[in-house]
Amino acid sequence: MNNNIKNEIKEYQNQFDNSPAEQYVCNRGISKQTYQQFNLGYKKGVFSSDGDCLIIPISDTSYIEKILKDHPSIPKYKNINSGIFNYKVLHNTNTPIFVTEG
Repeated sequence: MNNNIKNEIKEYQNQFDNSPAEQYVCNRGISKQTYQQFNLGYKKGVFSSDGDCLIIPISDTSYIEKILKDHPSIPKYKNINSGIFNYKVLHNTNTPIFVTEG
């Protein structure tokens, strides 16, 4: 299953450029350098055309789907094989760690 998720994440990353997800993050002031660093992706029409998602990888084998448009019957976020976001920073004890609630 983990290989399938890795492949999904790569596919979503390949679909990010010129997508509604790229427009979404740019409109929020996130630079190209930043969104490339975090390997954001795009998933089209999960539930309908209003169900397009920003894909936020948490690790190589997990990610979060963020619905781009508010939808009354669909949760804004969905965890896929949940993990800790940006877990690699935990290995560097010289870097401050900020814990936030999504």
